[in-house]
Amino acid sequence: MKKIILSITAVAAITLFSGCAISNTAGGAAAGATLGAVAGGMVGNHRDAMIGAAGGAVAGAMIGQEADEQERENRRYIRRY
Repeated sequence: MKKIILSITAVAAITLFSGCAISNTAGGAAAGATLGAVAGGMVGNHRDAMIGAAGGAVAGAMIGQEADEQERENRRYIRRY
């Protein structure tokens, strides 16, 4: 039952954050933190969930920042031609 609740929470949070995020960096951090917390909670206890959230937020922000930079490059390329 715990896994089902955590899975539903993760899907709902990712859907919410991906639609409301201002940038890919913010959305990536939010989604990463959510997934990290869910994975940590499934594997261990509250402490593991917090560690998973922190690691997920950092990884998600890094991926989101890369996506933002790629979008900026694409806009510059399109304006040039």
